[in-house]
Amino acid sequence: DVTLLGAPISGDGRTLAVVTRPLKTCDPWDWPIMVGVPQTVSWAYGRNWPSQHIMRGNNAVVFVPEADRLWGATNASAAPPGATPAVTPVPGASAAANPAAAAADGGGGSSVADVNEALLAPKYFANKRGVTVLEDVDDVGKGHVDDGDEESHVASDGSDVGGGSGGRHMPTVAAASEPVTELDVLMPNITIPDNQTTSYLCVYVTLPHDRKYHIVRTLGLPKSRLIHHMLLYACEDPPPAAIAGRKDVFACLGIGGGEGCTTFHVGWAPGQDVGDFPPTVGLPMGERGSTYFSLQVHYNNPERISGTSDDSGFRLSYTPRLRPYDVGVLTIGQQAISIPPEIPNFGLRTNVCPSTCTSRLKEPLRVLFSGLHMHTLGRSILTRHIRNGTELPPLGSKRFYDFNFQSFDPVPLDSSILLPGDVLLTTCSYDSTSRTNTTRYGESTTDEMCYNFISYYPRDPNFMGCMSMDAAGDPRVAMCGSSEEVAAIRAALAKLGKPPGGGGGAAITTASATDHVAGAAGMARDGTTNLAVQKPHIVNLSAVPSLAPFFKSGALARVPPSDLQYKPYSKDCASMWYAAAE
Repeated sequence: DVTLLGAPISGDGRTLAVVTRPLKTCDPWDWPIMVGVPQTVSWAYGRNWPSQHIMRGNNAVVFVPEADRLWGATNASAAPPGATPAVTPVPGASAAANPAAAAADGGGGSSVADVNEALLAPKYFANKRGVTVLEDVDDVGKGHVDDGDEESHVASDGSDVGGGSGGRHMPTVAAASEPVTELDVLMPNITIPDNQTTSYLCVYVTLPHDRKYHIVRTLGLPKSRLIHHMLLYACEDPPPAAIAGRKDVFACLGIGGGEGCTTFHVGWAPGQDVGDFPPTVGLPMGERGSTYFSLQVHYNNPERISGTSDDSGFRLSYTPRLRPYDVGVLTIGQQAISIPPEIPNFGLRTNVCPSTCTSRLKEPLRVLFSGLHMHTLGRSILTRHIRNGTELPPLGSKRFYDFNFQSFDPVPLDSSILLPGDVLLTTCSYDSTSRTNTTRYGESTTDEMCYNFISYYPRDPNFMGCMSMDAAGDPRVAMCGSSEEVAAIRAALAKLGKPPGGGGGAAITTASATDHVAGAAGMARDGTTNLAVQKPHIVNLSAVPSLAPFFKSGALARVPPSDLQYKPYSKDCASMWYAAAE
């Protein structure tokens, strides 16, 4: 479904290929080209065919940029959300070289010579907003030999943007004349433990706080193949160790970022590249709740390799010139996970972020990205978006999930607004044919998860997590509140039995804590039961006196049965990217 408009051309150290393709092909194996949002394109090349690739990478590309209204800006100049700015074309380029114009008039036509002349013009390389191509830069892109050992993530300017062993970074994309400072937040050159497979290590850090800043770009700097993920937790209250300036590294499995540090702020997982925020939004830094942080690194060392040091972390680009909106992260997903062994496609019960929770929103939210996350058994993951009983295009969908290729995925324009009263339904499926034991929810690589970390704006500090309480035994109730409310709910649940044995960030209870809650209610629970068909009502949380204040405040809400009744999303053609239940 792709037509090459001419032979690839080289000039000024670059190789260019110009192609045309319908936005929607109705080929089920093609991704639809979304309007105005970045989509990941993988590329590779070699000197001969067939041969091993001598360079490869991936880029986030906006194919139809006239819909920059989603970002609220054109040419990196700020504009209010909802504005529809004009497209800036490539000087001298015709419709074929300007996807926006070509899409508007049905494609148009142009000679290859016209396209080549426009694309090789120096002005094009100075301002690429109006045209989309894939390119590499021979003189600065070091690339990576495709030997299967590690991934190379090379940006369109040839620079390394994360993955593998780190390396060079892309120049920050900021608003016009926006001053930007880079800051590295790293582990203090620790030695990775060799006496256990799973290690969670944390260190407190204090970031600049003489005023409020906006983080406009994040870049993961993984320097070890033993890293499972990295998180930067914001601390709601200053940790004593951080105030004292101590740089002690401590074990933090099951406790998020440590005492008082439970708010997800920045994350990295395998396959993720540099993260740029739109020119109208930024991640807050320097206020209460965004001054003290905990850097958490999860190391997975199943072979017990000794003597490996590590100073991985993040590079943050921040500016004192505040943007109109703060970015927030909403955590949704399912924690009631118990996967029987040797099943090729095991689906979880759907977790609900109900209308009774989203009704707490004071204003609509603009969704930027979905960060879909499972572990190594993950097969597919889907977040449905329901409005007034009708399913919209999915908020997040990966039919073929791969732990080694995680990313922050674009949201279709028709689903990018979350209104008060909307419903979000998240489910995951797994392939457990490689396991001989039951796999449950947990933080180890051999455990499993089912999460969607949704980036949105404007940030609502009272809307940091939203999920039904399946893991606590009552899917008729949902949690939807601030980080402080989440921590308080966890503490109240723990008092129903033994203290929860794990769970950090937005986690409410672990699988073991679910057993304690069920036991406290006088109910027996078979941990190997298929949760997707198990009788769901184990505990009546509405009748627990200690939880009454949370129901009164709205941090706990009942899930209306009607939230699970909706008209399915109507696709006008088959698409394998939509991970509908099989």
